[in-house]
Amino acid sequence: MIVFAIGLLSACNSSGLTGRGKANTKKYSTKEAIAKAQKKYTEVWDFEDNLAAVSNETRWGFIDKTTELQIPMIYDEVTSFSEDLACVRKGRRWGVINDEGKQIVLYIYDKIFSYDQGLAIVVRSGKWGMINKKGIEVVPLEYDEIYPFRSGLATVIKDGKFGAINDRGEIVIQLMYDEIGSFYEGVCPVLIGEKYGYMNTEGRVVIPTFYDKAMRFKDGQARVMKRGKWGIISREADTVIPFEYDEIGEFHNGIAYVRKNGRYGYIDQQNKVIIKFNYEQALDYKKNTCIVRIGGKWGALNNKGRIKIGFKYDKLGAFHGDLAYAKRDGKYGYVNEAFKEVIPFEYEQAYDFKGDLGIVKKDGKWGFINNENKTIIPFKYEDVGSEFQYGLIGVKKSGRWGFINKDGKAMTKFSFDNEFIRPNFSNGFAVVRDKGRYGYVDYSGKIVIPCQYNNAFGYMGRLPANSEGFFIVEKDGKFGGVNIYNEVIIPFNYDGIRAYSEGLFVVRKGQKYGYINKYNELVIDFKYERAEAFEYGKALVSLDNNDFFIDQLGQVKRQKL
Repeated sequence: MIVFAIGLLSACNSSGLTGRGKANTKKYSTKEAIAKAQKKYTEVWDFEDNLAAVSNETRWGFIDKTTELQIPMIYDEVTSFSEDLACVRKGRRWGVINDEGKQIVLYIYDKIFSYDQGLAIVVRSGKWGMINKKGIEVVPLEYDEIYPFRSGLATVIKDGKFGAINDRGEIVIQLMYDEIGSFYEGVCPVLIGEKYGYMNTEGRVVIPTFYDKAMRFKDGQARVMKRGKWGIISREADTVIPFEYDEIGEFHNGIAYVRKNGRYGYIDQQNKVIIKFNYEQALDYKKNTCIVRIGGKWGALNNKGRIKIGFKYDKLGAFHGDLAYAKRDGKYGYVNEAFKEVIPFEYEQAYDFKGDLGIVKKDGKWGFINNENKTIIPFKYEDVGSEFQYGLIGVKKSGRWGFINKDGKAMTKFSFDNEFIRPNFSNGFAVVRDKGRYGYVDYSGKIVIPCQYNNAFGYMGRLPANSEGFFIVEKDGKFGGVNIYNEVIIPFNYDGIRAYSEGLFVVRKGQKYGYINKYNELVIDFKYERAEAFEYGKALVSLDNNDFFIDQLGQVKRQKL
């Protein structure tokens, strides 16, 4: 194989001196360092390879456990360090730096994913490949998508067909399959025709294609569906749990919830019923607890079926960290793992406690508390988003929306009049409305697309919008797409644009759907009554009231099961 060196730079070529050698050499514990850094920066990530990414609202850098900057805040976007390297974006392009801030890979890619097993997935001009730690392209940029390595192989897609490559870029499994999942425990689900089975890393089908659906293997077992019922099989394709369930959750510590005849219970991995089928709803078994609902009330059991907390809650959420929200007698509070009510039931509404802040409503206003029930951001907002994203959250005050950070500082003016949707971020951008017109803000609070459109529908595409992506907007009753610079990429010629996936948009003219590419070229004609986004090289469409799958050439793949 011919490899192409594109990014190897000499040691003297650095993106700037780091903060190493500064007077403050005291190192804190991970928890202490994060807490200290959160007082200084608007966003602090977990430490990876002894460095943590931090943001000052517009730029990113990295600190060590002294909380001093070791890599300057000069980047527009970063990943955490992995294998002593981090992927960073400047402007529209991504590169790679080492733990001293030295540039290892030039800024030439539309996207770089974190290193794994010495390789990083890269994307340029819509094609995927891989580079090594020296910036050499060891897997050429010729694939439509590449999955991360599992069991020594990476699943790849090209021209709608699936195969797998090794870490040298060699094709180990030919690109001839309708679908291949990621490898776990040496096997992966494979779709041949209309049925799923399992293939090993040599490309040999080791479990025949008997199944309607197939999940990955975990601890030597996999959930599969046959004739509309779920069961579990072993690596030898022996039935471990019979095909009798309408739903099977994922096993945690050997226990999973299941649904049968409309009722939920819990079983172990030998199909022994641990909790009888008495319940209307059930959550995953976690923290040695089964959270269930019966008679409209929520409570919790241990793995013997004994009650840990009585059925007294109108709502009971899953644990996030050490806390779960609950509702009782019309009020919300939070309980810990022992179901001790650690935050009083005094709130009119509450969201999951994510990170350091809980979002709660009191006396008709929203505010933010910590896990000791101390008010961190005052109760003065009429509405809020459901969680912080990129260190910001949308809040409504005096009838107008704006964005604040975790300190309660306003990052935008309160000038937006979003009516039906909260201004939540999607891949770094949020839809906002001003005087009845729609546009977008980025995660720094900057307006990047002016509020000039009749409607806006978020960002479409897997890549960051800064490098390659599309904002779907409506103007004068027609739909089109603009890029981050508000340049028209897809003309306003369509009556609807529904989705974007695998390089194709689902678009509508009149009452018929078809598919176009990002260059506005018609790929599949307007003839379908309904059309869905492509997934794994196929899309569900409807023609003359018949549902079936097509490939990216518009050829019929198979009927809907």
